[in-house]
Amino acid sequence: MNHNCQYCGAKNFLNETHFLCCHSGKVVLPPFSSYPPLMVDLMTGNHIDCALNQNFFKHLRNYNACLSFASFIATIDPPSNRGPPCFRISGQIMHRIGNLRHQQGNPPAYCQLYVYDPNTALNFRMEQNDCCIRELMELLQAIINQENPYALAFKNMAEVEDAEIIFCRL
Repeated sequence: MNHNCQYCGAKNFLNETHFLCCHSGKVVLPPFSSYPPLMVDLMTGNHIDCALNQNFFKHLRNYNACLSFASFIATIDPPSNRGPPCFRISGQIMHRIGNLRHQQGNPPAYCQLYVYDPNTALNFRMEQNDCCIRELMELLQAIINQENPYALAFKNMAEVEDAEIIFCRL
């Protein structure tokens, strides 16, 4: 990527079609809000605790997967030539979320973990990801619970469901 779009500053390859990023300046997105300081430190490798930084990068997929709200489903199409590795998808891409509450006998996963209190959710996440550092998982989980509107929505849905169950019993 050796060329910046003159309108939005997106990085492109020189021969890449430039209107795909911002349609030649016709699409203007609001700027990102500031990132939580912990995320900035981790992503730039500047966290004060080197062990946390190293574990974060080494097991980034584990942290990402266990804190996500949905699973990703696609047909992966392997490259047909001997070129550089790439991730090719054919057909539809779907994000699947399960029921609000997990089924008996199956551990909760994805969005289901956001209806639990943070300690219980952390315990479930750590059971599946023993390579991750508990302290770091707890910090990342807290950021999502504070900053992500979907985390709050799932928590609210669980509270509404609980209230409805109590109302039905009366």
